[in-house]
Amino acid sequence: MPLTTTKIATYAERLDCAALECRAVTQLSALEPGLTLADAYEVQWALRKRRLAAGARLTGLKMGLTSRAKMKQMGVETPIYGFLLDEYCVPADFEVTTSKLIHPRIEPEIAFVTRSSLQGPGCTIASALAAVDFAVPALEIIDLVLEYPGRRGQQKNRAVDGVSLSINKGEILVDVSHY
Repeated sequence: MPLTTTKIATYAERLDCAALECRAVTQLSALEPGLTLADAYEVQWALRKRRLAAGARLTGLKMGLTSRAKMKQMGVETPIYGFLLDEYCVPADFEVTTSKLIHPRIEPEIAFVTRSSLQGPGCTIASALAAVDFAVPALEIIDLVLEYPGRRGQQKNRAVDGVSLSINKGEILVDVSHY
């Protein structure tokens, strides 16, 4: 049974407050064992709506689980996606304040800067490629606000938990000033 509108709003508020207060909370899949990707995306949309209402600006999208091996490991058929906000994007020379992070990790990324907006349905690979202006290297600082049962390093990371957070709270360090 899908999550109710009330539960979706409650979970979005819970995740938003945890991120803003720099504190970890129990993963949603532990609270809702039947949580589906559709449920997680609903929580993500509610979280996005909260951040936009608070004054954040949508700056892009983020893909996750883009390799077949990682999709298989996480039990999904397609990559997952999330949103990026201006409050997550910082210049490449940004000084990271680790005291504001909970479970930080860093991942190399490729950032695509677009020259035009994309909208669906009907968005094709050709139209997506035509919209790209250029690509630059980026680093993503992932800060997971979820606590997992078990010892550290033996956490069960579920795709639904990442999706509910818009993949993960964190920062994207990218420098486009030279382009």
